[in-house]
This record gives sequence, C-alpha cells and structure tokens, in this order.
Amino acid sequence: MKHNRKNIPFIILVTITVVSGILFLRNYTLYSISSGSMENTILIGDKVLVHSSCDYVSRGSIAVFHHDNNKNKSYIKRCVGLPSDTFIIRNGAILCNNKIVEFPGQIKKRYKIWINNIHNFRSVLKQEQIRESNLDFLKKEDNTFVRLSLTKSTLSILQKSSSIDSIKYLKDELDPSSIYLYPHNKLFQWTIHNFGPVVIPHKGMTIKLNPYNYALYKHTILNYEGHNIEHKNQLFFIDNEAIDRYTFKKDYYFFMGDNRNISYDSRSLGFIPFDNIEGTASIILYNTAEFKYDLHRICRSLN
Repeated sequence: MKHNRKNIPFIILVTITVVSGILFLRNYTLYSISSGSMENTILIGDKVLVHSSCDYVSRGSIAVFHHDNNKNKSYIKRCVGLPSDTFIIRNGAILCNNKIVEFPGQIKKRYKIWINNIHNFRSVLKQEQIRESNLDFLKKEDNTFVRLSLTKSTLSILQKSSSIDSIKYLKDELDPSSIYLYPHNKLFQWTIHNFGPVVIPHKGMTIKLNPYNYALYKHTILNYEGHNIEHKNQLFFIDNEAIDRYTFKKDYYFFMGDNRNISYDSRSLGFIPFDNIEGTASIILYNTAEFKYDLHRICRSLN
C-alpha cells in the first residue's frame, strides 16, 4: 500500500502529541535534525527523542552533546571512542585498542564514481532512493564522474551496475597548511581518513607534559578541566605553577557522524567530557522534511 505523506491521519497526530508529552515528563526531550551528518541513520527533518538523564554512554550509542560548554550549540553523533581507548582512523576504518570497530550498515563513506551511462546510473539512484541533489556531477575528458556518499549495501549494488566503469574510495589529500582538524596544530599531519593514534583521556590518567602532549591535550585541560596551561621557556605551567605531569579529572569520549565525509565531529571538536553529554537518542518520533509527514519514519528505533 502506498501512503500519502501529505495527509497523515489525525489519530497519528494525536498519538504523537500524547507520546511526546508522556516522554517529556520522563526526562526525554525532542531534538530536531537540521544537517545530514548522521545520514542514513538520522535524516534532515527527523524529530529525535533524547533521554536527558543517561548514566553512561556506550560505544556505538547515539548522543547529543555540546562543545566548549556552549549549551546553545548542540550536536548529535555516534560514540566511537571511550575513555582510555587508543583511538585510530586508518584509511577510513576505526580502530580502538588495535581492534577494528564495526558499526551498523547505515554508515556512509564518500566515493568517486566513473559513469559510462548516465541514464542507467540515474535509474539505479532512483531505485536506491538517492537524491540527485546529493550529487556533484563533473566531467573530465570523455568520462563523467560523481562524488557520492554510500552505505556498504548501496556500494555493492553500484559496483555490479553496468552503468559504472569504476568506483574509488575518496580520500581527501592532506593540506599541510590546514589546521581544520583537532588539535589544530601543524605537528599533527592528520586527515579525516587517517587520524591518530591518540589516547582518549579518562579520569585518573596521567600524562607527561612535553611539546607533543601539550599540543594534543591543551584544549581539553583549558576548556574542560578548568586549568590555565602554558608552555614558556621550555617549561610547562598549570595555573602558573611549573609542573611536568598532569592527571585528568574527567572521562572523555570521541564522537563521529555516520555520514563520515561531511560530519563536523570530534575530528575537529576534540574530546567531549561526559558532563557535556546532554543525553542519548533512542527513537525517531516522526519526520517533517519539506513540511510533509513521512509515515515510514514514525516511531523508528535507532541503532
């Protein structure tokens, strides 16, 4: 049966209203999605229920948090690194403590696709419900190609399509002059596809203060631990006291968006303390993208 997205039944609207009210009283808040950084898990227009009194965050859970104690700007991402993890991104794959960490099939990575038949290619896109507005069509000599974020399942389908000549995982080239990525220091030649290794701080973790660790953890100590930290005359100072080690007082987490290539996350924001996590997301209540209700996204659980 084909649903009419424009005319959602009145009873469903009443149900949504009642459920929203009940859950709000039980420490839930409704979070509106305005970016595509969590596609395909969470879409623009989704209204997501967030449990605002969570006691812990596990690897793989989706959470809402704020950065640098600015509660006016919140992010919703997936937790990919826990306190004390040795975290690495290697050619787009996440490793924690030298073990590859797998996540659900909704994870999207960006590819460069060479096309030999645009008409057939567009048919495949329609079948896979990929909007052409997401495409960046480019022409080079006699070959047309696009850059496109794909899940594993969609990638597999496109690889079998006769309309495709070849597909290549798209790795952004490192710009040595760029300090876009955390810790925003040229000592670290990292990219969104190759990041770390870095140890995610945890309560009680002690580091030796040297130029490398100073650059890596300065932002965390200054903004989240509440201490002024300086490096001058080859010495390190915490709150104007010369010191050669520092012990963290909080647990920290590393978050990334499922739409890996277009997500502004811990690869730029850095570590997020547990205190800044506003809650964990449990369910999509409904979606009103383009001022229409999407019946397929009503009370959709998140994983």
